[in-house]
Amino acid sequence: MEFIQPERLKDLDPKRRADLITRSMEDISGVFEETRAIVQSMQRDGDAVTLKHYQKNKADITLRDLRVQPEEVKSAYQQVEKDVVQALKAASKNIEKFHRAQLERDMWTVEIREGILAGRITRPLDSVGAYVPGGQANYPSSVLMNIIPAKVAGVKTVAACTPPKKGQVVDPVTIVAADIAGADHLFKIGGPWAVAGLAYGTGIMPKVDKIVGPGNKYVTAAKMAVFGIVDIDSPAGPSEALIVADETARADWMVWDFLSQIEHDPDAGAVLVTPSFRLAEEVCTIINRELPKLERKEIIETALTRHSAILVT
Repeated sequence: MEFIQPERLKDLDPKRRADLITRSMEDISGVFEETRAIVQSMQRDGDAVTLKHYQKNKADITLRDLRVQPEEVKSAYQQVEKDVVQALKAASKNIEKFHRAQLERDMWTVEIREGILAGRITRPLDSVGAYVPGGQANYPSSVLMNIIPAKVAGVKTVAACTPPKKGQVVDPVTIVAADIAGADHLFKIGGPWAVAGLAYGTGIMPKVDKIVGPGNKYVTAAKMAVFGIVDIDSPAGPSEALIVADETARADWMVWDFLSQIEHDPDAGAVLVTPSFRLAEEVCTIINRELPKLERKEIIETALTRHSAILVT
């Protein structure tokens, strides 16, 4: 079965072009009032609201269950395969190297007139909250890419949050990634409860200066509700990727770059643009062959038909 095939860029009709180009922020209108009510209850009652919510995971839940403990970190390293740990460490070094290159000078000045100096001082925030999705799948890359830039910038406290599963547990790969990235706290809290807790602070959660990281429409709505009380990165929309490759590119690498974005969400999109029809055909062949074997094939198949394409220039 063919899920995708090469298309000539010059042959796209206006509707097809619009489907590929038009992207939008997650529609939060249907959940905003419900989410704002949760945020307000968190502002008022803090940890008690979170504990009540997560009784669905663990009937006798306590505050200790809301934060990953040292023994859980140790256990996570024992559960995660060594090659995965090494891959996370390698990725961490690459991400750190990239963001260190972005650092600005702490201070610069220019004498605009004799005796008059103007300039800028750059200082890191004191604290940042990093939201890591985890409801439908695990994203250790999101852990690294949210936490490491803050640590490189010199942020004193980085508190990460991720949704727990039944039993109030978090995937061990997420725990290992957070430890490698240098998170000061990893809370087993998700959704509006995590965002509001970071924005206002609770007995167990620190109040942060800024909240970063992607999430579903409830997370986006919560970030919009607390914006102004705390800074946010941006309202997250569907994942998307544009890949530009010539005839020297490896088709299998292009496939995994392509699929790694659209596995997130049925509304995600990826577009590969290449002058090589041979490369386009190879990429499509691999996708069509491998897709039926993939765990998230239904999500990927939907994303392929909406906002994704293999385009030949």
